[in-house]
Parts: sequence; structure tokens; C-alpha cells
Amino acid sequence: MKQRPWPATVIRVAEGNVDRDDAVEFARALIGSLDYIRGALPSPEGGVGARLAADHHKRSVATGIGLWIVILAVGLGAPGLYAYKKGLLFFARAATPDSAAGAPRDSLAQRLLGDTGRAVAAESAATPAAADTTRAREVPAGTPGRLTLQGLPAGARVTLNGMPFRGAQQDVAPGTYTLAVRANGFAPYDRQVVVLPGAPSTVKLDLQLLTVARQDGQSGPCDQYGPAYNQDNLCFDTRPVPLSPTRIPIAPDATMVPRQAILLILVSREGTTLEARVFGPSNLETFNNEALDMAKNLRWNPAQKNGEPVDAWVQWPFQPMRP
Repeated sequence: MKQRPWPATVIRVAEGNVDRDDAVEFARALIGSLDYIRGALPSPEGGVGARLAADHHKRSVATGIGLWIVILAVGLGAPGLYAYKKGLLFFARAATPDSAAGAPRDSLAQRLLGDTGRAVAAESAATPAAADTTRAREVPAGTPGRLTLQGLPAGARVTLNGMPFRGAQQDVAPGTYTLAVRANGFAPYDRQVVVLPGAPSTVKLDLQLLTVARQDGQSGPCDQYGPAYNQDNLCFDTRPVPLSPTRIPIAPDATMVPRQAILLILVSREGTTLEARVFGPSNLETFNNEALDMAKNLRWNPAQKNGEPVDAWVQWPFQPMRP
């Protein structure tokens, strides 16, 4: 075993930076020092037998202390010896009652408890600040909220409680609203939305593609209107065309000019209107009704398939006209 200088070993043991070799060397040095001190002291009783008995007792005590330190170093390693030195083990030398009450003990457990206490105190001190922040974020009851619509089709018409909603995002006064979305090729969409003061609200629109079946019960591939209707000219080669213009006059003193309405119309092979439904509504319900009335009385040039007239669905615009 490599011998290390005795002063350096003592310093490492005092600082707690020890390994097993340091512990063994420290124990040997400690035993040797005790033997030296024992030999230098005179016998208190002067007798040879008494001195031999005292020497034997002192040697046993010194050997026990050294052996105990070696066991600590070998069994628990350097951390065990450091814990013993710092008083963390239950068999460590206790302080006197007078000094234990006044002087704080430098132990790892007390340091951990002290750190925990400071952390808890810091958290407790931070709690009122968090509460103050929460109170600072409170907004007045009438603060508008931001309403965002996701999945809004191009050209769709949106209303909140019957009032136009422009674009896909707006600031809206807090409250409960009826959201209505109308888009060409999609079934009408209606739902309730709640806008909170100063808070964002996002509505994901789940619009369904419009599929229209004939009222007479026929269910062939060309009898239902949907996204795949007349794909690859399956139903007709040329679509139906009305024999008269589809312009609806409006009153000269009208305060609001309506937008056009697009109707979905089933035209018979005889050139008459079998069914009519609003497909792309106008901004005025009265104009939608006028367009439906006109469509029911229209005469058509029917659709053609292989040179023969056939029943067919068609989308057709009805436009407002000033007299």
C-alpha cells in the first residue's frame, strides 16, 4: 500500500475528502500517536505491574478506536467516515447539553431541512404575488371576446343572431349567439356559441356536403344531387337552361339591395320545374322566397343525354334588378 504523508492525510480526513487508503493510514497513525503519548507519560502509581496494566488498557482502547475507524472506512466508504465525523450517525459523540441548545449543528440533515424551509417560505411568499397577478388579469364584464371560425368555406355567408359576420375572425361582445353558416354545396349549418369577456373562442365548423334526393322516391345515381353528381357526364351531356331571364325586380325605394340567390332545381325531361331549393341564399330572406316562386313557374330547355331529354339537377342564379 502506498504510504502518504501523515499531515496531508489528517487534512483530508478533517475535510471529509477521504478514501479507504486514507482511512487505514489515519487509523494506523492514530494508534502510533497514542502509543507514543502513552510511553511518554509517567505512571501515576509508580509500580511496574500497575504500569503494565495501564499500558494494556490504553492499548486496547486505542486499538478499538482505530479498528472502528477502519471498519467505517471499509464498510461505508469515504461518505460513511465523513458522516461519522459530522455527527450524522447515531453513535457519534453528542454535544454537551449546554452547547447543544445554543450552537447550531453542522449536519447534512439540518442543511437539507434548512433549504426546504427556505424553499417553502419562498413559495409562501410568492403565493400572494400570484394572487395579485390573477386579480390584475381580471377584465370588465363588457370586454369583447375574439371569435374565430375554423374551416370556413370560401364565399360562405355567416351571421350571428341574424347580423352579418365578416371574415373568419372578429371581436364580439360577450354573450350567447346563434351562429348560421350558408355555403354553396354544403348543408345549412346552425349552432349556439358562447363568447366570454376578453377571452378567445374558436368554433370548428363541421359542414356537411349537400346531398339532395328526389321527393318522388327515385334513388338512382342521377336522382340524388351531391359532390359526385354528373361525374364524367354520367347523367347528362348538356344541362337544362331556362327559357326566360331569371332577374327579379326590386322596389326603387329599397334601403338594402339584396345579393343574388342560387337555387338547386330539378328539371324534368318535359322542361318543367319538379323541385326547387335554396342552395346559395341571399342576404335577404324575402329575396330567397321571390326566387323560389319564380323558379316554380319557369319553363326550361331540358337536359340532354345521347340526344334524348332527361331529368336533371341544375344550380341556377337569380339576380336582383332595379326597374
